[in-house]
Amino acid sequence: YTHTHAHAHTYIHKHTHTWTHSQTHVHTHITHKHTYTCAHLHIYIHVHKYTYMHTSTKHTQTHTNIHIYLYTLHKHIQACIHVYTHTHMYT
Repeated sequence: YTHTHAHAHTYIHKHTHTWTHSQTHVHTHITHKHTYTCAHLHIYIHVHKYTYMHTSTKHTQTHTNIHIYLYTLHKHIQACIHVYTHTHMYT
């Protein structure tokens, strides 16, 4: 018997300063419980995307951070995967 429960929350934050900065933060938390092994697996996925556009030069930078966390409560094993991308766009 396998029971899976998942829920996701999306947060969008936008504010302006010297650069026009829009941030999109997606946080997904998936909890999986298997009654046979009595183990809990928690998966956290954090996605941070930053877009900067200079107000005068229209130079755009895009930053993307992806964090993936895996751990179990019983075995105390935690793994972290970190992905970072950075692109420049000149318009």
